[in-house]
Amino acid sequence: MTGIHSEAPTSRPDRAAPRAKAYGLLAAAFRYPDEELFSSLASGAEQRGLFAAVEALPYSLSLGVASLPIPSNLEAAQVEYTRLFDIGTYGPPCPLSEGHHRVDRLQVMEEVMRFFDYFGLRFQPDAGLFPDHLSVELEFMKVMAGAEASADQESTMRAQHDFLERHLCTWLPQLQEAVSRHAEMPLYPALTDIALRFVEGDRGYLAGKLRRVWSEERQ
Repeated sequence: MTGIHSEAPTSRPDRAAPRAKAYGLLAAAFRYPDEELFSSLASGAEQRGLFAAVEALPYSLSLGVASLPIPSNLEAAQVEYTRLFDIGTYGPPCPLSEGHHRVDRLQVMEEVMRFFDYFGLRFQPDAGLFPDHLSVELEFMKVMAGAEASADQESTMRAQHDFLERHLCTWLPQLQEAVSRHAEMPLYPALTDIALRFVEGDRGYLAGKLRRVWSEERQ
């Protein structure tokens, strides 16, 4: 993981756009690979978009890989996804829902829903996903990052930092470790490592911004 570096200030929307883009692309990457998603991965469109968004971030971040290792065909990707994330004798070896990595899943989902509700976001079940699914949590961060230019910027930044601190940065290390042990193809270990690097880097970036805001308020 690289350090976090400051950069020349830009407009709020310009700063927020690459972060929102990265969150959105990662949210899509952790959904079941249908033909559209696999085509985007295989063509390199998903990778180009993600790498371009990371390059444009308002801080320095290393993804740790030069390219995404793509399975040979759609069926292979689907089989690997299902084996890792969907099925297993005692449940999948690498659940994509936060609550499966924590003590009390119901409490986790309630906490996540409170974040959604507070900002007027309505959760709509999609393809059997629950509020604590990785794609849903990343999608929430996409929306919040895109709202960074709102009137109450400090509140929006604090919510993003708190959500990362309490949720994504808490359980993604466990998911990454599980995927690295159970994966038979390199795609999902690469994606979970990228996701973890990104959320940890973004948490540091937001913490720095909040410290500067609080320092200015005390002056």
